[in-house]
Amino acid sequence: WHANSRANKTEYITNGIGVLACIRFSVTGSGLNTSLVKNSNYAAKELLVTKLLDEDDNITYEFRDKLNRLVLSRRIIGTTEHDTYSVYDDMGNLSYVLPPMAVDAIVQNGVKTETIETLGYIYNYDDRKRCIMKKLPGIEKIYNVYDDNDNLILTQNGEMRKNGQWKFTIPDRFDRIVLTGICKNSISDIKTYLSNNVIVADRNSTTNSYKGYTISSALTLVSPVLLSINYYDDYSFMGFNG
Repeated sequence: WHANSRANKTEYITNGIGVLACIRFSVTGSGLNTSLVKNSNYAAKELLVTKLLDEDDNITYEFRDKLNRLVLSRRIIGTTEHDTYSVYDDMGNLSYVLPPMAVDAIVQNGVKTETIETLGYIYNYDDRKRCIMKKLPGIEKIYNVYDDNDNLILTQNGEMRKNGQWKFTIPDRFDRIVLTGICKNSISDIKTYLSNNVIVADRNSTTNSYKGYTISSALTLVSPVLLSINYYDDYSFMGFNG
Protein backbone atom coordinates (compact mmCIF):
# COMPACT_ATOMS: atom_id res chain seq x y z
CA TRP A 1 0.00 0.00 0.00
CA HIS A 2 2.83 2.38 0.78
CA ALA A 3 4.34 1.76 -2.66
CA ASN A 4 1.05 2.93 -4.20
CA SER A 5 0.92 6.03 -1.97
CA ARG A 6 -1.98 4.64 0.04
CA ALA A 7 -1.94 5.94 3.57
CA ASN A 8 -3.93 7.85 6.15
CA LYS A 9 -3.12 11.54 6.00
CA THR A 10 -4.03 14.38 8.36
CA GLU A 11 -3.82 18.09 7.65
CA TYR A 12 -4.57 20.93 10.07
CA ILE A 13 -6.08 24.06 8.55
CA THR A 14 -8.74 26.67 9.35
CA ASN A 15 -12.19 27.41 8.00
CA GLY A 16 -12.77 29.74 5.08
CA ILE A 17 -14.89 29.63 1.94
CA GLY A 18 -16.10 26.88 -0.38
CA VAL A 19 -15.53 23.43 1.06
CA LEU A 20 -14.13 25.08 4.19
CA ALA A 21 -17.25 27.17 4.87
CA CYS A 22 -19.26 26.38 8.00
CA ILE A 23 -22.72 27.61 8.97
CA ARG A 24 -23.05 29.10 12.45
CA PHE A 25 -26.10 27.62 14.19
CA SER A 26 -27.24 28.74 17.63
CA VAL A 27 -29.91 27.91 20.21
CA THR A 28 -32.42 30.32 21.71
CA GLY A 29 -34.69 29.74 24.67
CA SER A 30 -34.25 27.28 27.52
CA GLY A 31 -35.76 24.13 28.99
CA LEU A 32 -38.46 22.64 26.80
CA ASN A 33 -38.81 25.88 24.83
CA THR A 34 -35.73 26.02 22.62
CA SER A 35 -35.36 26.91 18.97
CA LEU A 36 -32.66 26.42 16.38
CA VAL A 37 -31.38 29.53 14.61
CA LYS A 38 -29.36 29.56 11.38
CA ASN A 39 -26.94 32.47 11.29
CA SER A 40 -24.32 33.52 8.75
CA ASN A 41 -21.18 31.45 8.29
CA TYR A 42 -18.33 31.50 10.78
CA ALA A 43 -15.74 34.13 10.00
CA ALA A 44 -12.60 32.90 8.27
CA LYS A 45 -10.00 31.30 10.55
CA GLU A 46 -12.45 31.15 13.47
CA LEU A 47 -12.52 27.35 13.51
CA LEU A 48 -9.82 24.72 13.53
CA VAL A 49 -10.32 22.24 10.69
CA THR A 50 -8.83 18.76 10.55
CA LYS A 51 -8.70 17.29 7.05
CA LEU A 52 -8.64 13.50 7.09
CA LEU A 53 -7.70 11.50 4.00
CA ASP A 54 -8.04 7.71 4.10
CA GLU A 55 -6.31 5.04 1.99
CA ASP A 56 -8.92 5.37 -0.77
CA ASP A 57 -8.59 9.16 -0.94
CA ASN A 58 -11.94 9.75 0.80
CA ILE A 59 -11.93 13.13 2.51
CA THR A 60 -13.52 14.11 5.81
CA TYR A 61 -13.33 17.59 7.35
CA GLU A 62 -13.88 18.09 11.08
CA PHE A 63 -14.59 21.65 12.24
CA ARG A 64 -14.01 22.49 15.91
CA ASP A 65 -14.64 25.72 17.79
CA LYS A 66 -12.40 27.43 20.35
CA LEU A 67 -13.69 25.09 23.07
CA ASN A 68 -12.63 22.11 20.92
CA ARG A 69 -16.26 21.11 20.37
CA LEU A 70 -17.07 19.39 17.09
CA VAL A 71 -19.50 21.65 15.24
CA LEU A 72 -19.35 20.10 11.77
CA SER A 73 -18.29 16.83 10.21
CA ARG A 74 -18.16 17.10 6.41
CA ARG A 75 -17.79 13.90 4.40
CA ILE A 76 -16.93 14.27 0.71
CA ILE A 77 -18.29 11.51 -1.52
CA GLY A 78 -17.36 12.17 -5.12
CA THR A 79 -18.01 15.88 -5.39
CA THR A 80 -20.96 15.92 -2.97
CA GLU A 81 -20.69 17.27 0.57
CA HIS A 82 -22.52 15.40 3.32
CA ASP A 83 -22.66 17.57 6.44
CA THR A 84 -23.54 16.68 10.02
CA TYR A 85 -23.78 19.68 12.37
CA SER A 86 -23.66 19.62 16.16
CA VAL A 87 -25.25 22.63 17.87
CA TYR A 88 -24.70 23.59 21.52
CA ASP A 89 -26.65 25.85 23.83
CA ASP A 90 -25.17 28.64 25.98
CA MET A 91 -24.38 26.14 28.74
CA GLY A 92 -22.39 23.91 26.40
CA ASN A 93 -25.03 21.18 26.17
CA LEU A 94 -25.37 19.34 22.87
CA SER A 95 -28.85 20.49 21.84
CA TYR A 96 -29.20 19.57 18.15
CA VAL A 97 -27.55 17.10 15.81
CA LEU A 98 -28.40 17.78 12.18
CA PRO A 99 -27.61 14.90 9.78
CA PRO A 100 -27.11 15.51 6.04
CA MET A 101 -30.79 15.30 5.02
CA ALA A 102 -31.75 17.85 7.68
CA VAL A 103 -28.92 20.18 6.66
CA ASP A 104 -29.89 20.01 2.98
CA ALA A 105 -33.51 20.85 3.84
CA ILE A 106 -32.45 23.78 6.04
CA VAL A 107 -30.15 25.21 3.36
CA GLN A 108 -32.96 25.02 0.79
CA ASN A 109 -35.97 26.04 2.88
CA GLY A 110 -34.66 27.56 6.10
CA VAL A 111 -35.21 26.29 9.64
CA LYS A 112 -38.60 24.61 9.87
CA THR A 113 -39.86 22.96 13.05
CA GLU A 114 -41.25 20.01 11.10
CA THR A 115 -37.91 19.44 9.39
CA ILE A 116 -35.95 19.54 12.64
CA GLU A 117 -38.34 17.23 14.48
CA THR A 118 -38.55 14.77 11.57
CA LEU A 119 -34.89 14.57 10.51
CA GLY A 120 -32.87 15.94 13.42
CA TYR A 121 -31.87 14.93 16.93
CA ILE A 122 -33.12 17.31 19.63
CA TYR A 123 -32.07 17.44 23.28
CA ASN A 124 -33.50 19.79 25.93
CA TYR A 125 -31.97 20.39 29.35
CA ASP A 126 -32.98 21.94 32.64
CA ASP A 127 -30.89 24.50 34.53
CA ARG A 128 -28.88 21.68 36.09
CA LYS A 129 -27.79 20.40 32.65
CA ARG A 130 -29.96 17.28 32.90
CA CYS A 131 -31.58 16.03 29.69
CA ILE A 132 -35.33 16.44 30.20
CA MET A 133 -36.43 15.74 26.62
CA LYS A 134 -34.99 14.08 23.56
CA LYS A 135 -36.47 13.71 20.10
CA LEU A 136 -34.90 11.26 17.68
CA PRO A 137 -35.86 10.70 14.02
CA GLY A 138 -38.80 8.36 13.60
CA ILE A 139 -40.02 8.40 17.20
CA GLU A 140 -42.04 10.69 19.44
CA LYS A 141 -40.50 12.84 22.16
CA ILE A 142 -39.12 11.14 25.26
CA TYR A 143 -39.47 13.06 28.54
CA ASN A 144 -37.32 12.58 31.63
CA VAL A 145 -38.08 13.84 35.15
CA TYR A 146 -35.48 13.94 37.91
CA ASP A 147 -35.61 14.46 41.63
CA ASP A 148 -33.48 16.90 43.59
CA ASN A 149 -30.76 14.26 43.94
CA ASP A 150 -30.37 14.05 40.12
CA ASN A 151 -31.91 10.57 39.98
CA LEU A 152 -34.04 9.82 36.92
CA ILE A 153 -37.41 9.02 38.50
CA LEU A 154 -39.90 9.13 35.63
CA THR A 155 -39.67 8.72 31.86
CA GLN A 156 -42.30 8.71 29.14
CA ASN A 157 -42.18 7.81 25.44
CA GLY A 158 -44.80 8.41 22.76
CA GLU A 159 -46.71 5.17 23.23
CA MET A 160 -46.92 5.68 26.98
CA ARG A 161 -48.10 9.25 26.46
CA LYS A 162 -51.10 7.99 24.45
CA ASN A 163 -52.20 6.05 27.52
CA GLY A 164 -51.30 8.73 30.06
CA GLN A 165 -48.54 6.53 31.50
CA TRP A 166 -45.07 7.07 32.94
CA LYS A 167 -42.42 4.54 33.83
CA PHE A 168 -41.09 5.10 37.34
CA THR A 169 -37.72 4.06 38.73
CA ILE A 170 -37.30 4.50 42.48
CA PRO A 171 -33.93 4.14 44.24
CA ASP A 172 -33.18 3.48 47.90
CA ARG A 173 -30.99 5.74 50.02
CA PHE A 174 -27.87 4.22 48.48
CA ASP A 175 -29.06 5.04 44.93
CA ARG A 176 -29.76 1.36 44.20
CA ILE A 177 -32.86 0.77 42.06
CA VAL A 178 -35.49 -1.00 44.13
CA LEU A 179 -38.80 -0.35 42.37
CA THR A 180 -39.76 0.01 38.71
CA GLY A 181 -43.22 0.15 37.24
CA ILE A 182 -45.90 2.10 35.39
CA CYS A 183 -48.06 4.89 36.82
CA LYS A 184 -50.64 7.35 35.48
CA ASN A 185 -49.65 10.66 37.04
CA SER A 186 -50.25 13.91 35.17
CA ILE A 187 -47.26 15.97 34.12
CA SER A 188 -48.37 18.92 36.26
CA ASP A 189 -48.46 16.69 39.33
CA ILE A 190 -45.04 15.26 38.55
CA LYS A 191 -43.37 18.66 38.24
CA THR A 192 -44.83 19.66 41.60
CA TYR A 193 -43.74 16.44 43.28
CA LEU A 194 -40.15 16.35 42.09
CA SER A 195 -39.10 19.99 41.78
CA ASN A 196 -37.36 20.21 45.17
CA ASN A 197 -37.57 16.74 46.66
CA VAL A 198 -35.40 13.66 46.93
CA ILE A 199 -37.37 10.52 46.12
CA VAL A 200 -36.33 7.27 47.80
CA ALA A 201 -37.96 3.98 48.79
CA ASP A 202 -37.33 2.65 52.30
CA ARG A 203 -37.80 -0.97 53.23
CA ASN A 204 -39.92 -1.91 56.23
CA SER A 205 -42.08 -4.76 57.46
CA THR A 206 -45.30 -3.39 56.02
CA THR A 207 -47.41 -5.55 53.73
CA ASN A 208 -48.46 -3.06 51.08
CA SER A 209 -48.80 -2.49 47.35
CA TYR A 210 -45.07 -1.71 47.14
CA LYS A 211 -44.10 -5.15 48.49
CA GLY A 212 -42.52 -3.96 51.71
CA TYR A 213 -41.28 -0.56 50.55
CA THR A 214 -42.60 2.91 51.30
CA ILE A 215 -41.93 5.80 48.89
CA SER A 216 -41.13 9.36 49.94
CA SER A 217 -44.33 11.26 50.69
CA ALA A 218 -43.30 13.92 48.14
CA LEU A 219 -44.31 11.52 45.35
CA THR A 220 -47.73 9.89 45.19
CA LEU A 221 -47.96 7.41 42.33
CA VAL A 222 -51.34 7.17 40.61
CA SER A 223 -52.52 3.62 39.77
CA PRO A 224 -49.02 2.12 40.06
CA VAL A 225 -48.27 -1.28 38.50
CA LEU A 226 -44.99 -2.79 39.67
CA LEU A 227 -42.69 -4.33 37.07
CA SER A 228 -39.76 -5.25 39.31
CA ILE A 229 -38.82 -5.17 42.98
CA ASN A 230 -35.23 -5.55 44.19
CA TYR A 231 -34.16 -6.40 47.73
CA TYR A 232 -30.63 -5.95 49.05
CA ASP A 233 -28.42 -6.95 51.99
CA ASP A 234 -30.52 -9.54 53.86
CA TYR A 235 -33.69 -11.64 53.83
CA SER A 236 -35.75 -9.71 56.37
CA PHE A 237 -38.28 -8.86 53.67
CA MET A 238 -39.50 -12.47 53.48
CA GLY A 239 -42.93 -12.93 54.98
CA PHE A 240 -43.63 -9.19 55.16
CA ASN A 241 -44.00 -8.19 51.53
CA GLY A 242 -47.36 -9.76 50.81
